[in-house]
Parts: sequence; structure tokens; C-alpha cells
Amino acid sequence: MQLSPEAVKNNLFSVISDMAAASWLFSTQKTAFSRKRKISFTDTILSVLSMEKSSST
Repeated sequence: MQLSPEAVKNNLFSVISDMAAASWLFSTQKTAFSRKRKISFTDTILSVLSMEKSSST
């Protein structure tokens, strides 16, 4: 079974969204990712993945 790149991308966003719903599982501080001024959990994960993508080429 081969998935299209768009399907993989949508699946990734879905998983990240599910992770963001329970972001407290991925942090040692209860208040992490709770303020509006800070970068969101979703943006943090996507930034890390983007940096890894750039370094893998």
C-alpha cells in the first residue's frame, strides 16, 4: 500500500493534533505551552521536524 505525499502529510498533522491535545505528556512543566505569547506545541513539533528535514539532505 503506497500513500500519496498529501495523505502522509495529512496523517502527520492529525497525529500532531492528537499529541497537542495531551501536550502535558511531553513536558515536565504543567504550564508549558499554555501562554498565548509562547510558541504552541504544534508549532514546536513542526519546527523540529522542519529542521530535521533540512539536515537530512
